[in-house]
Amino acid sequence: GNADYYQLTADQDKEIHLGSMGDFEYEMPVHEQFLSDGENVYFVLSARDGTAMMVSGYEAGRAVAGEEDSLTVLEPPSGFVIKEGEERIPELYRDEEGDVKFAFIAPNTPLLGSLEEGGDLMFAYEPDEYSTIIEGFRKEPEGSKEEDRYIQQAAEYLDGRIYLIVAQAYRTPAEDIGWRESYGLEALEYICVDTESGADHLLGVIN
Repeated sequence: GNADYYQLTADQDKEIHLGSMGDFEYEMPVHEQFLSDGENVYFVLSARDGTAMMVSGYEAGRAVAGEEDSLTVLEPPSGFVIKEGEERIPELYRDEEGDVKFAFIAPNTPLLGSLEEGGDLMFAYEPDEYSTIIEGFRKEPEGSKEEDRYIQQAAEYLDGRIYLIVAQAYRTPAEDIGWRESYGLEALEYICVDTESGADHLLGVIN
């Protein structure tokens, strides 16, 4: 399958067909990213296969904003050709000069690890390089059972702060499907963390 990309005019009465990407033989195309530099718009599209939706490839493209059928596929640098089944999909970011570049981890990307990563709150100051802001942050819910955990729902960086939405989740093994573990939602935490001091502030909880 493939994916068609369109742009709406300012008055939203006309669709401009920018082009298509992802001439995949049988994989499902999944839109991963949209980025604009004002003159151009960029897209990242992954190919996913099987019931586990494993990554088997990706494409990145660039189109001129507002120009019909202007989408062209970008040739990624050699270091960003992924192996079949590799979960890391390269993304595009704008550097300090405004140039669009590839990275597996773009600068200013936060991540709250869980299980394998030990619950560390991490942040990429540089491309493809995470640094730990807080060790063991939201590692497991207080008073939880062994299989209860925190699961990151969203993480964004803005003006020196990381904003997180984290789910307090509990295991529901009766609803597992094969090797896919099922979790139920206990509560959502909304958190703000200062990247300089590491101080965190709980903005609110929804039960």
